[in-house]
Amino acid sequence: MDDEVDLVAGLADGLMLSGIETDIAHSGEEALACLRPGAYDAVLTDLNMPGMSGDELLSRALRVDSTLAVIMITAGSDVTRAVECLKAGAFDYILKPFDLEDVTIRLEKALERRRLGLLTRALEAENEVYRRRLEARVHEQAEQLRTIFGRTLRSFTQALEAKDPHTQNHSSRVAGIALLLAQELRPGHPEFLRSLVTAALLHDIGKIGVPEQILLAPGRLTPQEFEAVKKHPVIGETILKPIYSDETILRVVRHHHEAMDGSGYPDKLVGEQIPFAARIVAVADAYDAMTSARSYRPAMPRPDALEILVRGAGVQWDAEVVLTLQDLAQEGRLDHLPETDSFFWEG
Repeated sequence: MDDEVDLVAGLADGLMLSGIETDIAHSGEEALACLRPGAYDAVLTDLNMPGMSGDELLSRALRVDSTLAVIMITAGSDVTRAVECLKAGAFDYILKPFDLEDVTIRLEKALERRRLGLLTRALEAENEVYRRRLEARVHEQAEQLRTIFGRTLRSFTQALEAKDPHTQNHSSRVAGIALLLAQELRPGHPEFLRSLVTAALLHDIGKIGVPEQILLAPGRLTPQEFEAVKKHPVIGETILKPIYSDETILRVVRHHHEAMDGSGYPDKLVGEQIPFAARIVAVADAYDAMTSARSYRPAMPRPDALEILVRGAGVQWDAEVVLTLQDLAQEGRLDHLPETDSFFWEG
């Protein structure tokens, strides 16, 4: 576009003869009124015009369509401004006087660069779509693998417990008790419940690494055998780390045998150093262990187990958790434990 009517008309006719379709505007305002994204490939504009200047038109035109190839036409005295226009996004500038062949060549180069630019953008967009689809597929397959691993671990735990009729379904009962405790102590935290239940269901997975003759020993364990059993929390955490990134799950599995006074294992944590979820599972685990029969003793009556827990509150077990368990027992809610499989997080 240009304010010199004859010059603009002659240039437009010449470009049409070269196969380049043109529209004419005689001011910056008129040119902007015609512009919309994708409507034009290039803009030829004089730098000096009455009203809106060429450099202002450049800026505003590129805001409408950033892919436009803009060529500035200017007198030799305005070369500095033309160079500034190049920095601002113009493709090229042409000095007056010019000949049609030079304008045509430069315009064709501008159009070719724009075409390549649009092609590149299209390819980049296509690649981005492909990348996202690939990432989604990889994520989906990873989730499937984690699900398979999670289910496998749950099956391992159940198989481990099934070898001894005295421990069969122990983890499910611990998870049910832990769920009831958490619903009282941390209401309105569904993600916490999910992590807690998953951890409770897998809390003894590390016993896979304990010799079977120790796990199935008919009597009380020797000190050496007990030391071997004490390794299972760390073994369990090691097994689960490649599958679960949830810190609650990993920390419960590692710390469910810690004691409030620091006498527990494996890290001898004290008080609130022990994760709250691990303190919940510790109480649920101890209660179920005491109220379940073993090969060397009968099941302890529930009131006796609760009495032991109360005596150990604040020393071995978290006092708040123990008192909540006592309330649940008095209300009869431990008689029918909730199902927990729907809470199990598979990976």
